[in-house]
Amino acid sequence: MRSFTLCIPLVLAAAIATGTPAPLQVVLRAETQKTLRGIPVDLRLMVTNRTQVEIELPTDDFMIRAERAGQPPFWVFDGINVHGHVAFDLPKCANAMDEGFALPARSTLEYAIGGDPSGSKSWWEDPRLSVPGTWRLQVILNPPRWAHGGERPDDATSDAALGPEALISDALTIVVEEPHGDDAIVWQKLLSGMPDQELRGIQAHRWASPALAAELLEA
Repeated sequence: MRSFTLCIPLVLAAAIATGTPAPLQVVLRAETQKTLRGIPVDLRLMVTNRTQVEIELPTDDFMIRAERAGQPPFWVFDGINVHGHVAFDLPKCANAMDEGFALPARSTLEYAIGGDPSGSKSWWEDPRLSVPGTWRLQVILNPPRWAHGGERPDDATSDAALGPEALISDALTIVVEEPHGDDAIVWQKLLSGMPDQELRGIQAHRWASPALAAELLEA
């Protein structure tokens, strides 16, 4: 799942708020917070060291928790990955050592989490995410051992099941809308060519492109 390739250290420009903030802050953002069904979204994950000393980042992988309004939350790719893994690999920084990466004081590390599935496997390829509605996403760094295929607690989607070492991002809201007009025609033609109902969302995401859409509309 190594489609996450950008890793940029940034220097904080703003002062840290008063009080006693957590040493590391994890913020999730998106290129857009509204999309059409079948159109992937790129995420950006920013990890900020709020202290005056460097901190070694605690993990090299992460999980994505998704929740559609009115529905229970789930882990992206949970139940789809045959190995039972729900953890993704983070990109490797050029200046990171094998044993970990120390984030300098008052600085931020930014990761690009690609949604476009045209190359490597993408988080957006979980077909459940193509269902229209309002979605709430969170990224968890330093996931528990069961995220790699171990036995899970009953409340596996809760914060309590993640353990004290987990770093949980703020919540990001993304609205997925049903295609309409020409977009709806393209989407239906893409789906009609996919024989496997369960994989239709994945395959349509993978093969959809502006050139294909134009060809379908001209047919």
